[in-house]
Amino acid sequence: MASMRWICLFLPSLYCLALPPSEPEILFFNRIADFWEEGEYVFAKGQMEEFLFLYPESSLSSRIVAALGDLALREKEPEKALSLYSKINDPTIASLHFLHRLQCLYLLGWNAILADECEAYLDSQKEGLVEVLQYFLIALDREILKTEGESLKTTIASRILPYTASLIEATLHPEAALSLSHLFIHLKEFEKGATVCKKQGGERMVFESALIESKYAPSLAIETFRTLAKKEGLYQQEASYNLLTLLFEQGRYEEIIASQDLFLSQVREEQKETVRELLGKTFLLQAKIWIENKRSIEAMSILEKGEEFFLAPFEKGERFRLLALCQDDDKIYCDLTEQALSFFTKENGIDLTPLHIALFNRYIKMPEALDKSAEHLFLAFLSKAPIPKNNLLYLADYYRQQKGPLKERAFSLLQEILSQSPREEEAILWMGELYLEQGKREAALSLWEKELEIPSTSQARKEISLLLAKEYAAQNEIEKALSLFDALSQDKRDLKTKAGAEACLQSVRLREKKELIPFEDLLSQLKNLILQKNIENEPLYLEGALEYIALQEKRDPSLTKKLSLLEKTKKMFTSREDLLSRDYHDKKEKDPTKEALFQKYMDLLDAQILKTEEQIDASLCR
Repeated sequence: MASMRWICLFLPSLYCLALPPSEPEILFFNRIADFWEEGEYVFAKGQMEEFLFLYPESSLSSRIVAALGDLALREKEPEKALSLYSKINDPTIASLHFLHRLQCLYLLGWNAILADECEAYLDSQKEGLVEVLQYFLIALDREILKTEGESLKTTIASRILPYTASLIEATLHPEAALSLSHLFIHLKEFEKGATVCKKQGGERMVFESALIESKYAPSLAIETFRTLAKKEGLYQQEASYNLLTLLFEQGRYEEIIASQDLFLSQVREEQKETVRELLGKTFLLQAKIWIENKRSIEAMSILEKGEEFFLAPFEKGERFRLLALCQDDDKIYCDLTEQALSFFTKENGIDLTPLHIALFNRYIKMPEALDKSAEHLFLAFLSKAPIPKNNLLYLADYYRQQKGPLKERAFSLLQEILSQSPREEEAILWMGELYLEQGKREAALSLWEKELEIPSTSQARKEISLLLAKEYAAQNEIEKALSLFDALSQDKRDLKTKAGAEACLQSVRLREKKELIPFEDLLSQLKNLILQKNIENEPLYLEGALEYIALQEKRDPSLTKKLSLLEKTKKMFTSREDLLSRDYHDKKEKDPTKEALFQKYMDLLDAQILKTEEQIDASLCR
């Protein structure tokens, strides 16, 4: 709603304010006003800041602060403006700048606060309601977009109910009107939502009204979409597409067949495959209806384009392909399409890529068929199809975890990804790992070291740093290894991440092995690590705890001390006394793998406790 201008952004009004009796303040104030009137905003701003420094208790301070807030808003610094408005002490001036404050919250996207402030104002004021209502509508609509669960969305939308009468009659900004229509949809008040859009007028809002009508009056929506589809405009393509899908949902297949050329020519390029699928289903479904109604001539008319030619491999394959497009069941779709592929050959001049991609998208929904999903996507990749980078990354990740020749596929995929995006960090991470597996250590290190020259805080970058540090440590390049380990774990917040936690643990072990720093410092590092425990990154924190006990034992070999530490550690990891501990165990219990891992470590602790107790008992009997 950037074009909404409901506020006046500064100050000729300063001249009509009642000034305090201090002559220096009057002179200073007039100088500020002169600078502003002359358009010297930078000077005026500096003078206002100086005024507040010199006269913080002046009765003019609220007006100066408000002016600075307006200036910050004018300079597109809403957070700074909001901070300044909060410092206004004069209630009258604060009230005058209330809409300015709402605009700041709107620009910042602080929708929950914006909605609450609007609602409080609407409950207590009688003036300026329309402007506040519009912000209220937009804030609620934005909040719903971030909310999961229909009941919660309905609860948020229901906050407009006390103002419904005013809203229906009000003249609203298009963004606010659109938000209001969305809120009505969540309240199942579809007709009211459509009415709001139609009142606004304009191609976009008519299109929105048709979308809403499709939920309660599909026949009316069809006519609205049909009207938009006949006009050249921004929404002609979308109207054509929605007209097709709504006609299909309503079973009006003959109308679709009569306008098939129109649909194919008037939708966006990326929608055409879906349109073709719908048309294919339409032909088959209409043919079935005519056959069921013993209208064989009409049925043959629909199928004549292919029926008499189904003897050739291509036509047989096309028959299976069209049959597959009519299937909602993924397995049946895949079986039919695989049969289609068995008839199609490159010699026929057929582009098999769309079928491979379609099979990938279907197989990936079936956990038992991930290998087939990957195979078809790889075949599409080999055909030089333009495959989205995320899908290439998925495929590379899948094949890098395989064995033998299949793993080689990951290498070619990663090369392609890096040729398109040389700084794709996940690809760089995996490529380095493949180099290491192939014994090409120098190539891996060179790739990772080059990547580390460019700053980044991504998770993949942290994993690269961690693996590089491990390689340095393995080659006894201690200083390089520790530098990377420490960079990953220097902040306590880093210890909540897998890379940070492992880096801390590796750093302690390396320093302890090389005797580089006192035990006390190592113990402090481990203690910080253990306190950041979370179940997602286990067993790193459990390993840290065992490392802590081992170091303490070197420092103080007393069995009593060791037993105390073992028991304390077990209590710390099994406790549910605080919120973090309860969260740790709640998540663990939902993950059988983590539960089993945790129990192994508890069994290990129990065994060590028992062994230590026996050692203590034996020493007492001597």
